[in-house]
Amino acid sequence: MTLAVTNNETSPLADVSDNHLQLRAEKEFSIAATKSYAAQLFISLVLVHRWKGSELGLSNLKAESIRILDSLGSFENIFESISTKSSIVALGRGFSYGNAKELALKIQETSLIAVQGMSAADYLHGPIAAVNDDTRVFIFCPRGSSPEGLEKSVSRLRQKTKNLIWIGDSLNAESGELSVDGSRIDNEQISTVLDSIILQMIACKFAVKNGLNPDFPNGLSKVTLTL
Repeated sequence: MTLAVTNNETSPLADVSDNHLQLRAEKEFSIAATKSYAAQLFISLVLVHRWKGSELGLSNLKAESIRILDSLGSFENIFESISTKSSIVALGRGFSYGNAKELALKIQETSLIAVQGMSAADYLHGPIAAVNDDTRVFIFCPRGSSPEGLEKSVSRLRQKTKNLIWIGDSLNAESGELSVDGSRIDNEQISTVLDSIILQMIACKFAVKNGLNPDFPNGLSKVTLTL
């Protein structure tokens, strides 16, 4: 049995799959998909909980989404810290691993620079050797997650760079480290979905800062054909 999740109910993928879930996120005009990603996270979360027969508790989701969007103008200091001349890394653990990969992908697509997106644990096994004081490290820590999974990675990173940028819950940030306040809902899974709003806006505003159009990156097309 196959299940397709798309934003187009008439797509070939939807036609050939046994079951189809439509995102209903309206048309995605930009080449770099943004709301499609957040919608896929959300619908996957709902699907699993319905499958398990468990309550998810989504009553505050809309209000919290609006609050996050309204507060996005408050992190301009992030863009003063990062530039295309510095190496950038995005790290997550557990549910937030996907958000780390997505931030790295979106910055690569829209600002045309190489960015690593990895598991915080895997990063210790080799890649951390390349970190220096110029490296900017985004750390995803959604509200409701356990900080213990990040402790070893963060401790090692602090020995090599002062440029840590927390996204989500910044209670473990030290003085001098930057942070972007994410979801305040004490549920790691829901907060991971809500924090995906932030990463898309970081990538968007960073591209604009660099004089680029985040909706139409050079060298990309909306549809990629594979043989």
